[in-house]
Amino acid sequence: MAQKQTLAGHLRTWLLVVCTSCLGIAHGNETVTVKGKIEKVDLFERTISVAVPGHEKPIDLELTRKTNIISKAVTVGPDAIKPGSDAIVKYNSKLMVASSIEFGPRLDVLNLEELNSPHKDFAPCVTSDGLEIFWASETVGRKSIYSIWSARRKSTDTLFGDKKQLFSGQAPVLSADGLEMLFRDSDSDSISLSTRKSRTEDFGRPVVVPSLSFPGLDPTPSWLTVDGLTLYLDLAKTNAKDVKKDAKECWVVTRDSLTSNWNPPTLVEVRFAEMPQDFHFDVATSTPDNLRLFCVSNHGMGILSRIEPAGPFTQWDEIHLTAPNGTPVHCMKHQYVPATRELFLSSNNLYADPATKRKRWGDLWVIKDFQPPVGISQK
Repeated sequence: MAQKQTLAGHLRTWLLVVCTSCLGIAHGNETVTVKGKIEKVDLFERTISVAVPGHEKPIDLELTRKTNIISKAVTVGPDAIKPGSDAIVKYNSKLMVASSIEFGPRLDVLNLEELNSPHKDFAPCVTSDGLEIFWASETVGRKSIYSIWSARRKSTDTLFGDKKQLFSGQAPVLSADGLEMLFRDSDSDSISLSTRKSRTEDFGRPVVVPSLSFPGLDPTPSWLTVDGLTLYLDLAKTNAKDVKKDAKECWVVTRDSLTSNWNPPTLVEVRFAEMPQDFHFDVATSTPDNLRLFCVSNHGMGILSRIEPAGPFTQWDEIHLTAPNGTPVHCMKHQYVPATRELFLSSNNLYADPATKRKRWGDLWVIKDFQPPVGISQK
């Protein structure tokens, strides 16, 4: 018996050596990462077999409730795993339990080079047809100054053009018809409004909205619902225990009609299964039905969902984007455009060349053919 255990130990050691030296596979402690092809899937037994180049036999692994199954950057169920799929699998080499399985084609992440500057470009806001984009850009001097820019394109197959600098400020947010823009005022802790008569015209001179003034709370608008009656915005956390001084939380302000004043802000309520005690999020963008929020939390970027368009959000689905070096993406805001199936985002670590990251703090990006996970209201 002891001899069999020793042989098994040697076999595990040999596998680790092959994975590391021959295939360039990374591992730490007892976690091994392999690239291979899914050969068998048994959902009843909750097992998979992975054929890996250099291995005489497929690796048999167990699936558990905690196995993270990822396809195109979103979490999916075990039934989505199909034999023949190329996959990146992480597993415990002692327990032979899969901790994560990533399969399917990689996402097409594109840099919006025609828009980005040598400095910081962030907070994209795109019209519902995907043809106009607004964002904030930094001008570096003695003191950083932020300006809002706009650009247009004729179709999703063409580049954005007609790039224009509009006015000073940041965090632009559009009404559903694209005729109103709310944004963070550059000279105060207030939110300003600019309007235009049609999509073919330029925005007019901004004015501060008196009922959207938040002294000392560093307000940042992030989304305006389709009916124009609910504004998601981020306010500085006032909890003295918070580690990051600039940490923010997502709030909402509502109004009774399009011509009435905004009411005081209320914190967006979230309670989902196994929610970490310190969970908080910001830069939320809502789906048209107001059932889902694309947002960035202190536990990664993802989507919150709920069954009704009011009340607490009760499900969290992480979006698993990784930079070229394998680290999680640092996302500063993301917006999904259903009409074009594009996910727009701002990030500072998606650059393939590390030298680029040193030159630019952040850029605008787009992911083509993005498929969000199924929300709780759709199950």
